[in-house]
Amino acid sequence: MRPSAVVVVLVAVFGAVVGRLQPAENVFPTDVNKALLPNVRQSLNDCHLRYHKYGDYNLIYPIFGVPARIGEFAHMAAIGWSGPGGTVDFNCGGSLITASHVLTGAHCATRDGTPPDVVRLGVINVNMSIDDPRNNYAQQYRIASFKRHPEHRFSAYYNDIAIITLDRKVAINDVVTPACLWTQNEVDFPRLEAVGFGQTSFAGDKTPILLKVKLSPIDNAECALTHTSAIRQLHQGIVDSQLCAKDSVMDTCLGDSGGPLQAKLMSNHRTTPYVVGITSFGMFCGTEVPSVYTRISSYIPWIESETNETFASGECASRYIHLREADESMVTTRAGDHVFIEPEKSYMDIELFSKHRVYLGYERKQDNWIQWNCGGVLINEDYVLTVAHCDKFVFDQTPSHVKVGDLDIFANNPDAQIIAIEQFIKHPNYREGFMENDIALVKLAKDVK
Repeated sequence: MRPSAVVVVLVAVFGAVVGRLQPAENVFPTDVNKALLPNVRQSLNDCHLRYHKYGDYNLIYPIFGVPARIGEFAHMAAIGWSGPGGTVDFNCGGSLITASHVLTGAHCATRDGTPPDVVRLGVINVNMSIDDPRNNYAQQYRIASFKRHPEHRFSAYYNDIAIITLDRKVAINDVVTPACLWTQNEVDFPRLEAVGFGQTSFAGDKTPILLKVKLSPIDNAECALTHTSAIRQLHQGIVDSQLCAKDSVMDTCLGDSGGPLQAKLMSNHRTTPYVVGITSFGMFCGTEVPSVYTRISSYIPWIESETNETFASGECASRYIHLREADESMVTTRAGDHVFIEPEKSYMDIELFSKHRVYLGYERKQDNWIQWNCGGVLINEDYVLTVAHCDKFVFDQTPSHVKVGDLDIFANNPDAQIIAIEQFIKHPNYREGFMENDIALVKLAKDVK
């Protein structure tokens, strides 16, 4: 089925109910926080704005970064330069890899001849004062030493890796936790995540909030088509100790330098971040030109020697496993800070439990019982998309209720919402017993929360 055919039907049927929907202009603003949306929906193409806070990857910034939540990247470090009046300008990122060490880019060693002196951890907003009571997870440390790789030169892009030693050990908790390192040369993940406080567009302003992007690694030969040896700082071209990644719209940018490029792997029902690369350099943020990262696996012996720590995958994963985030595919219920896990769900397809999946129910009024026998897709606060043949599907009745928020048709989630159906609207050209035009809209009696 062609998606465009469904859209045409939706517009036609919606038009019969609430008036024809006209395409809205300017529904892709550069900053979703400045987007003005009417209370009554005007268009079908504003979904990414209207529901962005409930989703996962929603492209809402000029280089399409997505705000991270507190603790999601518990190893993320902001590296800063102290200024007058206690201010700090955070201009590089890094990864906490032990209780005393932060991994970053060697080119972050100086800015206008001045070395960084501050590392802040446990924050998703670097503009918030360290003394702000809302910043109760933040930890800030002085930099005791900044050690660049011995073969790094500021005149070249190679060996762009450094280790920061903090003035004291950090307080490790579920919001500030060291990451593991990817020790294998091959990077077989189809998608990786980069994170940082950098610019949100080429030559634009830095973001005060932590943003994440998803990128696809590409082989060095493809990367070298853009980043050639003709570039003065790349006289050897792209080498094995470098890694490239890109996306059609997402990207890292100036200010993200030194931050992690990572993959999250599941271990003992929890996700452990493995840093694959360090943000090194790029060109023209957000233009599909690949950015270049320092390949971590090329420097494992040096890192272990400098930190006196081992980063063998299994040993590292078990080191802080009790503090890692539970894998979302196994979370059954959240109550405050408590997470309830069903390990067996790890073998199930997470796509089966989509947040937009609903069930249609048929009420037996004589015994006050509802039988759930058809499915649908929540497409608005008060509309469900389904098939026309769900009418008279059970008890020769039109469905009477919709159940939202249950994992399966037999579940009994106390947080599920059961809402009465106001109207079942079949496509006008649907004929019972035929497959053509088998589509319908369900108008709910009240909005889904």
